[in-house]
Amino acid sequence: MNDERAYPQHSATQDKEEQSKRLLDQLAPVSWQIRPITERDVGIDGEAEIRVNNWYTGLFFKYQLKSTDSIEWMHGWFLVLKRYQNY
Repeated sequence: MNDERAYPQHSATQDKEEQSKRLLDQLAPVSWQIRPITERDVGIDGEAEIRVNNWYTGLFFKYQLKSTDSIEWMHGWFLVLKRYQNY
């Protein structure tokens, strides 16, 4: 087929989403047990359970990944815009 419309198109947004997942895997401490949420859940991409001294604590947090064209890093951390802090 020569008709480009016959196939789904991959977007730059999808690339950014994949990059944000890979960045989380690289930057998250090994003491965080990262668990992506595979079911469709608006606003939640995964959860992490925190371990201390190799013991599971039962403490969890949910996360939502965001993507952007650039990240402002400060002292090894990146800034989250205030409008996303209460999402």
